[in-house]
Amino acid sequence: RRVLFRSGGALAAPRYNHVAILAGDKVLVAGGQGNSGTLAASELYNPVAGSFAPAGALANARVNHSVAMGYGKPVVFGGVGPSALAGAEVFDTATNTFGAGGNMLTPRYQATATTLLNGKVLVAGGANFDPLSSAEIYTPPGAPPTPPTVTLSATPATIQLGQASTLTWDSTDATDVTINGSPVAVDGSVSVSPASTATYDLRSEEHTSE
Repeated sequence: RRVLFRSGGALAAPRYNHVAILAGDKVLVAGGQGNSGTLAASELYNPVAGSFAPAGALANARVNHSVAMGYGKPVVFGGVGPSALAGAEVFDTATNTFGAGGNMLTPRYQATATTLLNGKVLVAGGANFDPLSSAEIYTPPGAPPTPPTVTLSATPATIQLGQASTLTWDSTDATDVTINGSPVAVDGSVSVSPASTATYDLRSEEHTSE
């Protein structure tokens, strides 16, 4: 099996020591070191078009920063610009702009940022001239996203082998729903006639009901 590379377009501004993260259906590239110094500019990569387009600029130009998803939005942490930064900035995928995200307890650069299962972010280590051992838990501004829910019912609920039953499902805040691995509408029904004992597994992005 061969691994192949092909052209993916070109950034408008050359840069290194920047961050990149999936933002909706695009890739956000932000900050870094450019030809003329530390950058505040960000760009969005469209994988369908194979090209970059300008996005909102960071309030603070920064390099050696960190990025992670917080409550479903990209959050940029710390970095250097020109001294160590404590500030976080949240990228809004609806407006393609950055907004203030509060300040870390300790300014730091080259730290790790990891999204936790509850949508909060663990920022750990890095440096502020000297290496840091401290870590911080970041709670993004605003409310956490509503997790999708899904319910499944059968009418009649009990049948003999070969008889028909109608499966009906309803979902809330779900974008992708599958039954036994096959994509279906987010709300709907289907008639089934199992010839043997069967389990119907209904799944949304974060919830399972059998």
